[in-house]
Amino acid sequence: MQLFFYLSLIFSSLVQIDIDANRLKSFSVKGETYFFGSFNQVYKKEGNLLVQIDKSLDSRVTINAYLFKENDTVFKYGGYGFWSDRNFMYYFDLNTKEWEYYKTIQKTPLEGSSQGYKNQKGDKTIFYGGIKVDINNRINHISSKEIIEFDYEKKELIRKGNLDFPIRSKNLFHQGVESNIFYDTEYLYRVNPFDNTVEVYKKPKVISFIQNVEFDSENDFYIITKTLAKTDETVEIQLDGNFLETPLKTFKLYLTSQKNFLWVILLLVFLILIYLTKQKRKKSKLCFKGLNLFVYGEQYEFESNDVRIIQSLIKSNEMYFNDVMEMYSNPELSYGHNTRITNEKLDRLSIRLKSIFKLENSPINKIKSQRDRRQKLVVLTKEFINLNFTFE
Repeated sequence: MQLFFYLSLIFSSLVQIDIDANRLKSFSVKGETYFFGSFNQVYKKEGNLLVQIDKSLDSRVTINAYLFKENDTVFKYGGYGFWSDRNFMYYFDLNTKEWEYYKTIQKTPLEGSSQGYKNQKGDKTIFYGGIKVDINNRINHISSKEIIEFDYEKKELIRKGNLDFPIRSKNLFHQGVESNIFYDTEYLYRVNPFDNTVEVYKKPKVISFIQNVEFDSENDFYIITKTLAKTDETVEIQLDGNFLETPLKTFKLYLTSQKNFLWVILLLVFLILIYLTKQKRKKSKLCFKGLNLFVYGEQYEFESNDVRIIQSLIKSNEMYFNDVMEMYSNPELSYGHNTRITNEKLDRLSIRLKSIFKLENSPINKIKSQRDRRQKLVVLTKEFINLNFTFE
């Protein structure tokens, strides 16, 4: 198998192949023009034909990668192969005629993608708008949200944020250096990833059925090769670049990771403040809500008669024992029996309140009335009154 592979490489290097150069990406490197295919193929022009010069194994793992040039070196980032996407880089070594792995720094995990767009400014290249494998169904591809910046000086790949513009639904009008122009049925969109902007313009009527677009930077006009709908004739039209002077509106191309992180931090702080406020309210407010007593975030359920007695005692600070007994009494029982039951329930209520609030003394006492010594009064201690109850 290896012998067959090496023989095929030798054969391909000797045979000239008639390939349409317009379907390949070309770069001028050290005065020579090289053409790059969607796999590992690298061609050089000899006469009117192209000769394949690469010697790398056609592994098919970087299909439709992002191709670009930095300082006379051609790189590729990403690419698809074997139901997954690459998230690293290669460079083409002109000496060995092979694609070599290019070591980069990655401080955050990258998903990788293919078939996207790129722009360059200085020593930085930004990749965006590609597709990636759907991890739920690896046969399918979905849009990639990654905005990746390559810093040539630092040899670092950085995830800038998440794409916030449906670029896959647009058509490419022109691939520029620092920006790209896209269009749909109504508008043009100038995308500048370095400014993180998308400028929207009204689309000129001549932009339809386009075959090719070239930009004349000296004269500031676009040369559009298109097909006329009525005659099926191919024509060239010059379009002045002044139609891109005043955008209808401008918005962000992507949401930055820093902003997303900031929003998460702010949300967490907000939730913590709400929690602390609620806790403070709970700790500063002892209240009965229906039959439930809320104390320092804890909840205790009481019987309805217990709640009524506590509420009456807090309101007036005293009750006649006979009035309390009326709340607890059972008409089918004798006076003596009801008296005993009332005493038991009051004692039990007092013990429970003392335990809940960890009081030194019983909060409910029974004393003789100063007005009528024959009557008993049920009263609250000052320690209990100072707890400041509320009822809702």
